[in-house]
Amino acid sequence: MFPGLRGLMQTNASRGLVSFVWSVSVRVVLGGSLEWGVAYLDAVFELLGVAPEPLPPSARLAIERRVGVALPEAFAELVLTDAWPGTLLFGSDDQPVPREELLSVAIGPSATTGASLLPFLWENQGVCTWAIPLHEGPDPRVLIEVEWMPGWQLACATFSTWLSCRVQDGRMDERIVYAAQAPPISSEMLAALREVFTEAPRTYGFPGHTTYRLRGDATDLLLWAAEDQCDWWIAPHGDPAAALRSIPRVESIASALFTLRPEGEPALKRLRAE
Repeated sequence: MFPGLRGLMQTNASRGLVSFVWSVSVRVVLGGSLEWGVAYLDAVFELLGVAPEPLPPSARLAIERRVGVALPEAFAELVLTDAWPGTLLFGSDDQPVPREELLSVAIGPSATTGASLLPFLWENQGVCTWAIPLHEGPDPRVLIEVEWMPGWQLACATFSTWLSCRVQDGRMDERIVYAAQAPPISSEMLAALREVFTEAPRTYGFPGHTTYRLRGDATDLLLWAAEDQCDWWIAPHGDPAAALRSIPRVESIASALFTLRPEGEPALKRLRAE
């Protein structure tokens, strides 16, 4: 979890998951073949520097029999290998659903989506749950249900993109020097940032309504945009001063910025003195 996130939101909310028993035929992932080849998550595993080993065929078949439907291939490339649950834990304290519990948390056709859903991850304080629809093809959307926003909402257009974002966010966490809890981000500020930075995929629903990812030569930015504030995470590629200078209108958040590493203090003091 990113520095400072713990304690931002406290809740004991119930997850409210509904049991559902599947009654459809079972088939083995990849059309019954015992062959295994990563197609959707290869970039994620390459980023992590791992080569996941598939579960034995009998174990894969047993998992699908419990769920009652062939898993989407992108999701299967994770849950049916030894990369589960470690890849989901990268950079967070969230709680992946154990393989043996996937059936017990499956949800029948949702009132908000009309799809049968498979929750696979719980936020570490119970604030929200992530799930995939089970009949949307090989690389389905990721949906999210948040405590204060009833109903399932879109988190990301594909599971592979969502997982890549999660892993890259975790990697970025290792480099974060500055953070801020600033006022809500304006459309003008976003436009200015997009003129300088390259925007990576967004995700939605938590934390905040939108997570913006911006890549630059001097620094990367992660922005958690909510209605009442925007949390900034600034990860320099080297010199902290160059990172701050590269951010358009950085003076507008200077008073909200704080350092997470001592090497960031001199540049922040100079920014505030200007």
